[in-house]
Amino acid sequence: MQPFHCFKKTAPFKYLIAGKYTDEGEKLYSSAGRKNGVTVILTGFIDDKELPAYFALADMYIMPSKKEGFGITFIEAMYYGLPVIGGNADGSADALDNGNLGIMVNPDSVAEIEAAIEKLIQHKSSFIPQKEKLMQKFGFETYRKNLQNILN
Repeated sequence: MQPFHCFKKTAPFKYLIAGKYTDEGEKLYSSAGRKNGVTVILTGFIDDKELPAYFALADMYIMPSKKEGFGITFIEAMYYGLPVIGGNADGSADALDNGNLGIMVNPDSVAEIEAAIEKLIQHKSSFIPQKEKLMQKFGFETYRKNLQNILN
């Protein structure tokens, strides 16, 4: 899939890639961004204390991956009030509660990703997860109870 292809039709985007990346990744995303008229910002490592500020910059969190083990970053993004789009082919489904907390797409389908982005742009507020629902599913108390059940 061509990175950023789906952004051509939607809106002027700034694409923030936070965290580590390879030289190959930097070249790929910078080149694809220029080709498709998307501003790409590669931050490199971000200290945990700075994460809330970066999430506050975003309108949505998109990571339609195929190799995500669980997807803790989805939960972080939802905690900070962002609607999310994730893949339906990996552990992202667990973090998105099988689509109850975010939009799941085929990571190989540009059309599905594009449609999900359009949906979020047009109806963002209806896709912002309820913090109460998120905490019921992934909060500390739930984690503690689940761990206790395992240990018993």
